[in-house]
Amino acid sequence: MSGDGRMKVTSVSGAAAAIDDALKSLAGALQKEYAHRTDATFLHLIAEERALARRRSRVDAIFGEQENADDHEAAQSDGFPREGAAAAAAAAAAARIVNVGAVSSLVSFPVTQVQRTALVKSLDSALPDHVRGALGTLNLLCAGDPTWHGREIFVDQFPGLVGALVRLVLAHLSTAEQLEDDDEEAHTTEALDRPAKRLRSSVVQMACVDIQLPASHAEVTSSETRLFARVAINVLRSLSFTEHNARVCARHGGLVRALTRVAVLPQHRVPWAQDALETLVNIVPYVSNAPAPLVGFARAATASSMSAAASGTGLGRPPVPKASSGHASTQGTMCPGRELLSLATAILQTTQTEESSNVARVTAACSVLAHLAIKMDRDEAVFVASLDENVRALSRLLFHRSATLASAALLALCNLSTLDYHERVRIVHGVPEVVPRLISLLYHEAHTILVALTLQNLSEAPANHAALLAYEDELAQLALEKFAAAETIGAVLRELHTIED
Repeated sequence: MSGDGRMKVTSVSGAAAAIDDALKSLAGALQKEYAHRTDATFLHLIAEERALARRRSRVDAIFGEQENADDHEAAQSDGFPREGAAAAAAAAAAARIVNVGAVSSLVSFPVTQVQRTALVKSLDSALPDHVRGALGTLNLLCAGDPTWHGREIFVDQFPGLVGALVRLVLAHLSTAEQLEDDDEEAHTTEALDRPAKRLRSSVVQMACVDIQLPASHAEVTSSETRLFARVAINVLRSLSFTEHNARVCARHGGLVRALTRVAVLPQHRVPWAQDALETLVNIVPYVSNAPAPLVGFARAATASSMSAAASGTGLGRPPVPKASSGHASTQGTMCPGRELLSLATAILQTTQTEESSNVARVTAACSVLAHLAIKMDRDEAVFVASLDENVRALSRLLFHRSATLASAALLALCNLSTLDYHERVRIVHGVPEVVPRLISLLYHEAHTILVALTLQNLSEAPANHAALLAYEDELAQLALEKFAAAETIGAVLRELHTIED
């Protein structure tokens, strides 16, 4: 190798070592912040880790190119023909791409379609070892970025992958429900037979032990299916961070239903219900509200980042919504959007946000609701039944101690304010505390733009003018000051003094 070549490899190796050291320190910081998954520090660390991972991939690519050149030079000097040297260099590069680092000594990237098909088929195997091996491979391939030394994992390159993962989740849900039913039946039978059991002989008791052996075997099966489902959801969550994968996953109706069934479970029983909910947050922007047959944004896409994106990209005035009567009836069918709305509503109504462990769960529910409310193909009729309850819950969260949760609630409320005029009147008059809280929130710089936009949407309904005119002086004072939403507040005042023909 030439002197220049050694210098280049040395510098690249030094850069790789420096990046690896930075990633190790980040891993420690991320582990410390993981318990506060909605904390801004955690999100910042995640972004920094991903940037370092991309830089590490580029360093690997540079190092690989240099080694390819060295292999080619060595082959030429050893007397190989030119074509043979190129083939040897290509083979060496392919070997490095497929097997790089400590993890890749155990797992290789499935390069060919045959390997990918075999990996997916293993998920449906009747042999637990095959399922365990396939899930372990997928979990490692999807870990983190999700890239495998520069190779993106695309769901559509693995035909049937989403369906196979969904079947693993459903298998656990079915097993868990069956065991729960059996457990309830056993408790009932035991209560009825308790007096008679006192009279049983030791021989009869031995027979009872023998009868209970299948139940013990069922418990082992349940633990396996639980583990498989947990890893399957983790794989789906990792995949959903890629926009392309999120779009593909959103088209699988069974995925939405399975994840919804998991996400609604209490976290103290199923800690990975939050992973299912975060996966739904990532795919909900691409879920269609069109009726479907009865089949089934941390990284939760946090509302603070969504709010910043909305204001930073110039979220304009939403179009005037169509009347809800224009939507076709979907009775007798199941819409993924309806399932997600029911899930978000259930979480908002039943989860106590005083416990810090529930903040991420409610934040994700607010994000789901915000996405559903702003979709162009929304069926406004589905929002009517739960509108008052959801608005009341969101109103309570506007001043939550978690800034991320407060931003999520505000974004959801802002998007709900784009519904039909009749629903905007319900927001103001059905939940009277909404307007006073929005006015108070105008003074919070981080929320000013979204609050002003929400007030402008509500002011477009003439029946809301009287409720908003009570704050005319305060709004006028704010409109005269130099702050971000002064122009929007001025538009609200002009709307309030509009004379209807």
